[in-house]
Amino acid sequence: MRILILILRILLGAVFIFSGVSKLFPIEVFELNFVYQGISGWELAPYLSRGLIILELFLGVALLFNSLLKQIILPATFLLLLIFTVYLFYSIAKDGNSGNCGCFGTILPMTPLESIIKNIALMLLTAFVYVKTEKKSWNLKWLLPSVFIVVSATIVLLYPIYDYSYATKPLSSEMADISVIKGFKGDEQANLQEGKKLVAVFNMACSHCVEVALKINAARARIKLPPTYFVLLGDSAEIKEFYDLTNSNAPFVLMQAQDFIKQFHSGWPRVFLLENGIIRYDNDHKTFNGNYFEQQVNLFLEKQN
Repeated sequence: MRILILILRILLGAVFIFSGVSKLFPIEVFELNFVYQGISGWELAPYLSRGLIILELFLGVALLFNSLLKQIILPATFLLLLIFTVYLFYSIAKDGNSGNCGCFGTILPMTPLESIIKNIALMLLTAFVYVKTEKKSWNLKWLLPSVFIVVSATIVLLYPIYDYSYATKPLSSEMADISVIKGFKGDEQANLQEGKKLVAVFNMACSHCVEVALKINAARARIKLPPTYFVLLGDSAEIKEFYDLTNSNAPFVLMQAQDFIKQFHSGWPRVFLLENGIIRYDNDHKTFNGNYFEQQVNLFLEKQN
């Protein structure tokens, strides 16, 4: 029986460690789920995501030791799984059983229902291990705090939270070069020189581009956006993966690498708000702030031509 319990603890620990690690690749996808699902705002999401990852990794490692196993670690493991499960039921009731719940990041996509089944199985295993585990005195009192500090320091150092403070860019009153782009797949008749448009420029192999695309999509779930168009660099085979990863559905143009780099040599991603072809907002990933972006979109749409 002791060997069986040890094997189950190792299994539970491995699942939690894998769950925490999988959310890191890329972490932007996981942290922006908090905004997209309405759990938190832009400022709090990076802290919540890293805090949850740290907790999962800590519990995963702690399950491998006997320190406070029955008193704290197993109850905390069961409680965390219960919280996840309750949230997933809420998610299904709200949005249906669709999309990737993010439990294992983008490495192992799962629907909410699949994740609920997985969580219930893990909760049953946790309860079984709890019943069969003897309560032991707290030896090696330095162990768990040390594990928590090491896990926390690793995540904080490898995945720091950046300050995307907005920096004003000089805007021209002349027609933007990108306004002449036509032939967007999904809206072939789009004319960027007429009306109000949002145009985002992405290299599909760029992690910052994925991050900004996710932020635009998160904003779309919170506020009204003008007609949105993507200008993309990359292979046509990358488009589906990029759109699936960022939950996007905007019409797009795929540019040749030479033309793309020549036109956007100052860097990417870039996000523009165009009014009759004139740039009213221009940001890259270094200055892209979710709250400011939403404010500017609202002002942009409210302003009369």
